[in-house]
Amino acid sequence: MKQGQDGGEDAVTQSEEEYTLLPRLGLGAAEAFASNLVTNVAARYIGDAGFAKISPTTIYNHMNLSAWRWEKNDRFYVNQAGHPYQGSTYFNSGRSNGFSFYESIGFTAVGSVVWESVFETGICSLNDFVTTTIGGAAVGEMLHRLFIESDRDGTIGGKIGSTFASPADRLTALITNRKPSIVEGNLYEVSLGAGLGWTSADFSTGSLVETMSVPNTLLDVQVVYGNPFEQDGMIPYQQFELSAFINGGMKSVENRRRMWYDSRVISDGYLFVFSSESDDLQTSAGLTLHFDYFNLTDDIADNARFAGLAFSADSLDLTVKRRTPVGETAFFDMKTHIGWLMWGTSTYWVNVPPYQVSMDEEYYNYYGTGINIQLFLTFSSQHWGTLRRDMAAYMLYGWGGGGGKGNVFYTFTDTSYSRKLGKRFSIGVGWSCARLAGYYDEAPNGLKSVKTRRIFSEWRL
Repeated sequence: MKQGQDGGEDAVTQSEEEYTLLPRLGLGAAEAFASNLVTNVAARYIGDAGFAKISPTTIYNHMNLSAWRWEKNDRFYVNQAGHPYQGSTYFNSGRSNGFSFYESIGFTAVGSVVWESVFETGICSLNDFVTTTIGGAAVGEMLHRLFIESDRDGTIGGKIGSTFASPADRLTALITNRKPSIVEGNLYEVSLGAGLGWTSADFSTGSLVETMSVPNTLLDVQVVYGNPFEQDGMIPYQQFELSAFINGGMKSVENRRRMWYDSRVISDGYLFVFSSESDDLQTSAGLTLHFDYFNLTDDIADNARFAGLAFSADSLDLTVKRRTPVGETAFFDMKTHIGWLMWGTSTYWVNVPPYQVSMDEEYYNYYGTGINIQLFLTFSSQHWGTLRRDMAAYMLYGWGGGGGKGNVFYTFTDTSYSRKLGKRFSIGVGWSCARLAGYYDEAPNGLKSVKTRRIFSEWRL
């Protein structure tokens, strides 16, 4: 059955008499402002964060263009994971009030400007504005649609999960008592995985060298929304794919135990798509927006002498997804993306003293644009199991913001094999490798690699 007719219009379906533009705009703006206020209050009074201790003076100082600058010093996961999620709350303040995908990007941009200008004490960060706006739209639309899917069963678990996914959607539902215009029931495939593994890492920055070889535990979530191979339409994210993975554990450094983690998010969503079918061959093609995030670090507990491995990319790609039957009980899937890496970030640290010394850190966030190519191959058979091979390569050129000029090359591969032990349960083995090579003008060059071997179990919902 053709997928993609997921509720028709992006805009609100109520009549003008029931739900006019100004009330929708006002409520959306109020929710975006409330998101900023709650985040600031939590950071200031619970986290005792200096950046949140605003005053009339700090707000006044931000009321000019000279306050907007490239930010050099900040943590990668704050900028590249925290800001996109924060941006998703602005985005869904508009989306949940009946505005389209593209209209809701305006809520994200304005919400970010207000946060930087009013709710922080430091500089107004240009890179945070870009990351929040682009990442917030990509992450926000996925969370908006997952909110609808999670909320539809009416269970307590579904309500809690959907609220965490999109607080703005929950708030709008409580205030207006209206359902979103998108019809639920579009989940094509969802799987949850867990397992054990071993991670080896080699980090080299200038004269600094560090290695790591430690056991880990892991969690993995895979979501396919809408049939990837049978789609037609201009509605953004009527079909998307989301992979979220995290593993971690403890390691010994200088007679101390330190927590480390390795996380990644890989996603793509069609902005528009067309499909064709012939001799059982199913093909879709179109333009996709990507939000990809990779980060291995131990700065959750303390700071290393230099970064682990950190890279993120927001890309706009030409995409082809194809399914080919192999006999009567097997199929071969190929998904290809190639295009413009609109906004990428790689983080490294220099001038950080050794362990057990009072630390005066200096982060360098390296921003730029470039190209990317991704290829995902899957062979699945009822008799022989499933073999997957994921590959991605990114080239990032920095133009001088934050960490200076230079080039970063990042590659990622993952190979796995799994076999079903029941209708929904399977076990498998896998191996992944990430490699980053950075050549900078204002910091030592870096060469970093991370390899993980794993055994896992998987449950398909």
